[in-house]
Amino acid sequence: MREDARKAFTLVEMLIVIIVIGILAGLMMISSGSATDKAEETACLNNRKILQKEYGIRRADGALTNFEPIMDDVLKDQTKGEKIYSSPTFYSINGVCPAHGVVAFALPDITDTSRVTVACTVHSDTLDDTLFVQLSKLLMEAAVTTGNQNVTDLKSYFNNVSNLKNDINATLDSTGLNYGKYFVEYLSRVTGIDLSSYPWQVQRTSLTTDNEGNYNYSISWTTQNISGLSNGTLVSITKYDTATGTTVSGNAPVKDKVVDGKTIKVVDMSNFTPDSH
Repeated sequence: MREDARKAFTLVEMLIVIIVIGILAGLMMISSGSATDKAEETACLNNRKILQKEYGIRRADGALTNFEPIMDDVLKDQTKGEKIYSSPTFYSINGVCPAHGVVAFALPDITDTSRVTVACTVHSDTLDDTLFVQLSKLLMEAAVTTGNQNVTDLKSYFNNVSNLKNDINATLDSTGLNYGKYFVEYLSRVTGIDLSSYPWQVQRTSLTTDNEGNYNYSISWTTQNISGLSNGTLVSITKYDTATGTTVSGNAPVKDKVVDGKTIKVVDMSNFTPDSH
């Protein structure tokens, strides 16, 4: 009888076996999830490369010379991909990324259609500077109706909203309670990219307009979520100047801003520091 007892599992041994099996099962699930993520990332990269290669082939063919028609022609022959939005310099597509990311093509220079940049909102490290510039241009064209005031673009925002017309320090913040969220919703809708995760700020750089009656602006973006950050925390910034058409990278601190008695987080661009090269 004592020999049979030695062959049997004790309760402690059974618990140890169950725990070990649970740990192994958990590791297998993590490994399986990582493999799936990697497969989706690889597939997305390959799909983007195919689209970019097809763009180059069609451009070299010479039948089409402008960015938007070339992209339309590329997408027409693909079994995957559906256009969300396009402009002469920006093109966003659904269905290319297996992880449901939005793939965006952008033209850095409208006079040189050979140079295109492409990014995925899931598998690219960040929306690069070129895409930020194109989004900035879309922002300047944004048309929204906010409450009882009609704000059709940035110019009307700075001219029609009370107390902003003569304030050189006035800004439009994407985190703003009244107007910012409407511009975010507009851009997100037309591009297919959820831009609520990319805080931005627009500041008019002068109180006078050009010959066409337009202001110049600086438009600053960050890929970091600033909502939970403490005041003074530095975040990476891409700043686009509409007057010169140039971008500069740097950093700026987060600060509180009171709007209609409520506090929001914004980026303090008055303390922007460009990166040293």
